[in-house]
Amino acid sequence: MTLSQQFLDKEEKKNDNVYLNSSYAQLRVDIFAYLKEGPLSHYSARQVELITEDLLRVIDVNINETS
Repeated sequence: MTLSQQFLDKEEKKNDNVYLNSSYAQLRVDIFAYLKEGPLSHYSARQVELITEDLLRVIDVNINETS
């Protein structure tokens, strides 16, 4: 199981999401680890990274709608 450094460094980049929050880094790693070791173990690391990113976008939308 690996995560690319670029994937982990996303929090350091300013863009239109809330990944500047350091708790997102751990959330990203946790989601990736769960998916890669479990239901998506047959997917490549890059595919799991992309799915993880999509899940975090959904979380962002729901957080922003409830705030």
